[in-house]
Amino acid sequence: MLNKRETLSIACGLGMLFGAAAPLQAGYLSDILTPGVTNSFSDQSREAYIDVDGDGTFNEGDVLTGFVRLDDKIAPDSVHTTGHIYTMFAQEVTHIDPTNGVVEFKASTVAGLNLIDYGVAGASSTDMVAVYTSQGGFSKDLIDTSPGDRTGNGQVTLKDYFDLIMGEGELELLAGATEDFSSPCNTINPDADCFQASTPLATGGASNSNFVGLLPSSSVGSFVGALTTSLDPAGFVAQDITPVGLFETPPFMRTAELAINDGSIAGTSGVKNASEWTDASELTSLKQCTDTSGNVVPCGFIDQAKYHLTPARTVPEPASLALLSLGLLGFGAARRRGHKG
Repeated sequence: MLNKRETLSIACGLGMLFGAAAPLQAGYLSDILTPGVTNSFSDQSREAYIDVDGDGTFNEGDVLTGFVRLDDKIAPDSVHTTGHIYTMFAQEVTHIDPTNGVVEFKASTVAGLNLIDYGVAGASSTDMVAVYTSQGGFSKDLIDTSPGDRTGNGQVTLKDYFDLIMGEGELELLAGATEDFSSPCNTINPDADCFQASTPLATGGASNSNFVGLLPSSSVGSFVGALTTSLDPAGFVAQDITPVGLFETPPFMRTAELAINDGSIAGTSGVKNASEWTDASELTSLKQCTDTSGNVVPCGFIDQAKYHLTPARTVPEPASLALLSLGLLGFGAARRRGHKG
């Protein structure tokens, strides 16, 4: 017969044993990821443009921010994910080559227009994207449906879309660019993070009035990204192996933990609810586009792209292993005392 102390020792040992062995709480993304291979997703995005220095041109320091709906997992298997995964992003222009229209971005550092100021938990100054998921599905399909005036200011803007995503979703992934952006991507460390767009809208110090009235039926550019994750889905770690071809000649390849490619950029004229999600007025007092009549108006883009992530299963952390060992020792000691009695 075990006495009270021995029984307590066994209980503590079993608690440590099963507590250490219990898996991390997995979210929707964790549940559908396939380890050891590249997982690919198709998406649609909606974004607002902010003319940070207010000079009416698209140049360094300007910001693009918005949200992405991941529609489907397309490899290595097919999963219809529409309504379960949204990404918020905020990116700042770091370099523009006006001769070929190649634009480079980093995580936005502009006050009020970055993931930290949006309230994304755990986001750092280098994080550009935050992926939120919902097991049961978000209450609104934000590509086609307005979230309503969630902030109560009497209008619906991009901030209301962000509020729904953060309010209903679980943060599962953060990613961004951790390198020094004092030089263009192709002149720094070949392993550096990079996010690039190629668009004629950026050639020759283009006026941002060119963004107003663009139709969604024709592409006005493309983009790619090679990013590093700072938060991985529970139970996984992203591997830096997915190749991304940058806009250089010959194509310059990077590997990424979160890769984005096949991105296409189009206008918003006539797109449903564009007047809402292109409106960044609740996020900032900075100007957006200046139209040909000199009026300051909300503006932005719609995009489509593919996200790629190659996850590996994580191993128990040292602290968990230590708890497991203590649990086994406690259990064994109590067993020996019981036999002696």
